[in-house]
Amino acid sequence: MFPRIIGALVSLLCATPFYALALGRSDPHTPIPFWSGDDGKLRDKLSDIPAYNREMAALYTRFAGVLLANALIAGVWPDASFVLLIAELAVGLFLIHRRYKALLAKYSSTEPRA
Repeated sequence: MFPRIIGALVSLLCATPFYALALGRSDPHTPIPFWSGDDGKLRDKLSDIPAYNREMAALYTRFAGVLLANALIAGVWPDASFVLLIAELAVGLFLIHRRYKALLAKYSSTEPRA
């Protein structure tokens, strides 16, 4: 029983920052960063910040959902959930970064903002 609880807690703790990044924006005109918090630089690069934020929030929410599903798996197969968690984090963060770069290219502005 103890490994199941630990597995679920670890997965929940991994999902929390992604939900916080997705849902924690009160200002729709402040861009959601990838991870490093470079809001000022992103604001100058993006042409449609609200649309960019919607897509980034959806991306982070989906990834957090995958991690939450892993928490449920931990309740049934704790050993498999640890292996899945490592795979999800490694592959998932790579895919998130790739999608982030694609969103930057999609919403990048060509002229500087005033």
